[in-house]
Amino acid sequence: MKLRLLPVCICVGLWLAGCERIPLEGAPANASNVIIVGEHDRWQAGTHYELVEPVAAMTAPSGNAKVVEFFWYGCPHCYTLDPHLVLWNRRKPQNIEFERVPTTWGPYDRPHARLFYTLEALGRTDLHAAIFDTIHGKGNRLATEDESQTLRLQLEFAQQHGIDEREFLDAYNSNAVAARLKSAEELLRRYQVAKLPTLVVNGKYKTDVTRTGRSGEALMRLISDLSTNEASMHAVK
Repeated sequence: MKLRLLPVCICVGLWLAGCERIPLEGAPANASNVIIVGEHDRWQAGTHYELVEPVAAMTAPSGNAKVVEFFWYGCPHCYTLDPHLVLWNRRKPQNIEFERVPTTWGPYDRPHARLFYTLEALGRTDLHAAIFDTIHGKGNRLATEDESQTLRLQLEFAQQHGIDEREFLDAYNSNAVAARLKSAEELLRRYQVAKLPTLVVNGKYKTDVTRTGRSGEALMRLISDLSTNEASMHAVK
């Protein structure tokens, strides 16, 4: 897969510094003795994914596996991977759950995360791709280092998509959104997220697109194999 390279996606300064971070202390070491055999590929721990140690379980009903994507709207690699994730999400088995968690690292990450959870609270997760396109296709970052200007940009985006100003502001400043932001911070630290996008399967396996030759198709095959294997292991008998 060729990455979509746009002028606005050049990784310079703080704007795209979120694409890769220095690992936090205590990051788990790669394992090298676990192999998952999928329909198309042979996956090996330490090469294609790493084991999360200790396992940090994710909440999912018995028999279900859960896949979490850690992303940032400003990251060009997250933008490129998103269509693959959308297609996979439509086709995946019902006993595999999918959740997105935005990063909250810096002056651009956190405002984007607040926008994500605000729209989630309003039931407008359908605007996820539109945010990516606005940032990477139209050059509107939807965030600045000035909080009032950031709010104006995001409110304008919401209104352009039929969201009432009062409803947007109420959700934007709500305790529910603040709690979601805090939860995202905890998950980022728990899973020692250092690169974007990062995907975690059932709190046990962590991987990113660099581990599959920067191929979105290969990454989604890996995620399918890991999550299907997990779902079958935990299915109620």
